Amino acid sequence: MTDLHPTTTTLLGIQNTTLQEIQNSALRNTWIIYFLFVFLSSVAGDTLILVSSIKNRAFKLHPFIVSCIQHIAVADLLVVITAVLPRIVSLVAEGWVLGDVLCAVGPFVMIYPVTVSILLICVMATSKLIILKFPIISSDLTSRNGHMVCGFIWMFALNIPTAMLVVDKTDVTYDFRTYTCHYRFSSPTWNWLEPFLALINSIIPNIVVVGSTIPLMVYLIKARQVSRRIRGAQRWQGILTTFVTVAVYSVSALPYSVYRALESQSDVIKDPDGCLFRVAVSFLFLNTVSNFYIYLFTVPSFRNFLAGRIDTYYSSMSLSSFKTRSMSVKSSSSKSRGKTAIPRITNGGTDHV
Repeated sequence: MTDLHPTTTTLLGIQNTTLQEIQNSALRNTWIIYFLFVFLSSVAGDTLILVSSIKNRAFKLHPFIVSCIQHIAVADLLVVITAVLPRIVSLVAEGWVLGDVLCAVGPFVMIYPVTVSILLICVMATSKLIILKFPIISSDLTSRNGHMVCGFIWMFALNIPTAMLVVDKTDVTYDFRTYTCHYRFSSPTWNWLEPFLALINSIIPNIVVVGSTIPLMVYLIKARQVSRRIRGAQRWQGILTTFVTVAVYSVSALPYSVYRALESQSDVIKDPDGCLFRVAVSFLFLNTVSNFYIYLFTVPSFRNFLAGRIDTYYSSMSLSSFKTRSMSVKSSSSKSRGKTAIPRITNGGTDHV
C-alpha cells in the first residue's frame, strides 16, 4: 500500500513530491471544521436552490438569470463532492486513504466543475448587463436559451481535463498543502498550452467578471433610486443578486490569483510550510458556500418561500402535537370512566371495588 505521509512518495508508479503537512492539530481541526461547514452548507443550500427554483418557481428573477443560478448550483454541488469531501477525509486521516485510482482520477474531475462555475458566473454577469443595457433584446434571453448557453459552457469547460489526459494522464501527485491529489503540469507541452488554457478559461472570464462589477454597481444605485420613487423592489434586487454574486466571487478568487502570480517569482513569496497557500485555497471556497446566503439575502421570493415552508412545517408539528395531547386526554378520560365503582353484595351490606 502506498504510504503518503513522507515528504516524498511514490504514487501510481511515478516519483512525486509533496509539501509539508499541517503539524499543528488545532490548525488541522480548524480546517476540518471549515470544510465540513462548506460541504454541509453547500449540499443543503444548493439542493434547496434547485428544488425551489425548478419545482416551486421560487426565484422571481429574469428567466435567463434563473437558469444560470440553477447551473451554478449544480456546479457547486460537484465542487464540494469532488474537491471538498476528499479533502475532509484526508485531513481527518492525515494523508490520502482513498486509493490510487481516486487519486489518479480526482484532479481531472475536480478541475472541471471549478472551471464551469467560473464561466457560468461570467455568463451571469454578462447577461445581466445585456438585459440592463439592451432591454429590447432581453426578451430573447429566455429560460430555454439560458439552458442552451449554460449547456455549451459545460461542454466548453471539458477542454482542460481533456488536455490533461492527452498531454500526460499520469502526471498526478498528492499535495499536503491542500490534502488532495492534483495535476502537476510538468510536461514541456504545458509551457505554451497552460498559458493559452488559462487565458480562455480563467483570465478573460475573470476580467469580464471583475470589469462588470463597476457598471453593475452603477446600475444598482440608479435602479435603487428609481425603485424608491416608484415604490418598487424587484428590479433593483435582481441587479443586487448578480452584483453580490460577482463581488463575492472576485473577493474569493483574489488571494489565490495573487499567490499564483507571486509564486511564479520564486524569490518574491516565502511560504515554506504552505500556510499562505492554504489561506488562499480556503478563500476560493467562499464562492461555493456563499450562493445560498446571497440568494436568501437578495431574492425576496426565495426568502419568502423558505419562510413559508418553515411556518408550514412548524404549524403541522404544532397541530400534530395538539392532536396527540387531545388523544391522550380522551384516552385518560375513557380509562377514568372505565374505573367506575362496581357494587358488590356482602353479608354486611354493599361494598365497592
